[in-house]
Amino acid sequence: MNGCHNVDLTGGAFDLSIGNLGNLAAITSNDYPGQRIVDPGNPMMSALYEELLPSAAGPNGQMPPGGLPAADIACVAAWITTYVSSMR
Repeated sequence: MNGCHNVDLTGGAFDLSIGNLGNLAAITSNDYPGQRIVDPGNPMMSALYEELLPSAAGPNGQMPPGGLPAADIACVAAWITTYVSSMR
């Protein structure tokens, strides 16, 4: 959603803006112990993906509130599968 998790408004204490996407594999999740925000090649172990699912177990539940279409969630899973940490 526009304005969420960016450099000016870092909801959840992390920045999902384009300029920071290459750093997500280095950030450990506060909500999913032992998981990084993005585990390259492994959506099921990526906190970002977990938060998008209707079954999200994090303290805030599914993000964004109200969820995303299944096609958008699948797109994020595909992106994580091909994620390269130096993608800037």
